[in-house]
Amino acid sequence: MKGDVVPSATRTRRSAGRTPAQQMRRATLPTMQKTDLRRSVDLATFPKGRILTTNSPSPIVLAFDDTGSMGDWVIRMYEKLIMFYGQICIKNHLLPKPALSFCAFADSGFSWDGYSDNESGPLNLGNKYSFQVTGFARGDTLDSNIESIWLPSRYGGGNHVEDYAMVAYYYLNYCKLQAAQNPFFFMTGDEGYYPKINRGLVEAHFGSVKRGASLESVTVLRELAKKFECFMLRKKYTMESHRERGIHQSWVDAWGPQKILMLQEPKQIVDTMIGAIALKQGEWDLDQYARILEERKQTKTRIKNVVRTLKPYAEYVQRP
Repeated sequence: MKGDVVPSATRTRRSAGRTPAQQMRRATLPTMQKTDLRRSVDLATFPKGRILTTNSPSPIVLAFDDTGSMGDWVIRMYEKLIMFYGQICIKNHLLPKPALSFCAFADSGFSWDGYSDNESGPLNLGNKYSFQVTGFARGDTLDSNIESIWLPSRYGGGNHVEDYAMVAYYYLNYCKLQAAQNPFFFMTGDEGYYPKINRGLVEAHFGSVKRGASLESVTVLRELAKKFECFMLRKKYTMESHRERGIHQSWVDAWGPQKILMLQEPKQIVDTMIGAIALKQGEWDLDQYARILEERKQTKTRIKNVVRTLKPYAEYVQRP
């Protein structure tokens, strides 16, 4: 696949008639509505046979779990994603020429008979719509990219593991960062990952397995963290509360405790990602960021939640 898609004369129905400057400003506004959601899958978002390439010095991946256990958090976070580009480009100038790739994912081995197998045994492709991926893009093109994502009413949920490692495998092995200086990878979810990645599922959803590539999930996740600055934006797992501790520890094992950002509410997602980038870039400390959120008229509850979520990472980056 060719590199970054940049603003062009092509317009979506919600950007028609606007100048590029107006479109950029529009990206800061939370106008996504349920009526804007796709009614069916866009086959162009299927990742099989596609290699993502970007020349951006600041490539950012926003990968979100859209399975049943996430509940209405999926649509709440999805509504906020369109704000992200405008925030980092216009209001904060945190990164030079960022380009974004969106990924929505479900459990690739899930089927309605309850069978799911990502480790061994016969392959079951119960969900052929498991992965939707957009190429890296900038500006008003992101408007149409996010509209291309289809959100299923229900896929997966309740088995305390999802295909996070499959997403990591794709961006590790099928994504070329040609000039990256500030790469970021944000994953949302509430569950753990399968111990191993099924070779057959990789072939079915992405293409041939890269020779010599590990299929051990924790290894793949750790390798991705060498390519991107990776963060897991976690919703607490509530379906089986006794599993929460183990789920959390699995992410700590992969990316470290400072990179596991526990969300208190879905609508804090953009403020949380902006804060993580600012902390990593040394733009602000957490107290400064809290004051910025206050100046922007965020509610006291939102500010409290964002500060609570970012505190472990802030302490990590500010340590001597």
